[in-house]
Amino acid sequence: MLRLARERDELRFVADQRGCPTSTADVAEAILHIAPRLEAREPVWGTYHFAGTGVATWHGFVGAIVAAQSAITGRDPKVVPITSAEYPTPARRPANSALDSGLFAQTFGVRAEPWEKRVASTVKALLSEPEDATT
Repeated sequence: MLRLARERDELRFVADQRGCPTSTADVAEAILHIAPRLEAREPVWGTYHFAGTGVATWHGFVGAIVAAQSAITGRDPKVVPITSAEYPTPARRPANSALDSGLFAQTFGVRAEPWEKRVASTVKALLSEPEDATT
């Protein structure tokens, strides 16, 4: 998304599919939090959902990324909402992929950060790194 925001003046993203954007930082923190309990053989085995807190469309997610990078780069491409029908893919995608992470939070006492907060911190971290350390 950062590359597209740098290269294009308009980005078109689906606005009728919802999900829970999840930061890899949140996933890593959750794994580190639950690993000792699994190693201690606590009876917590099962199937759990773990996803970012809050729901977003692809359009809303990209809009947040563009806004966060715009504050740093000054680039402000327009983010245009489209329908799934306007962006056909070989795989059919559900309109609602939002996950309920309540059981995970209840069992392990961990909940992901709101996705908007993670977008801002991730974009800031990515844009503060040198593009190529070999040059």
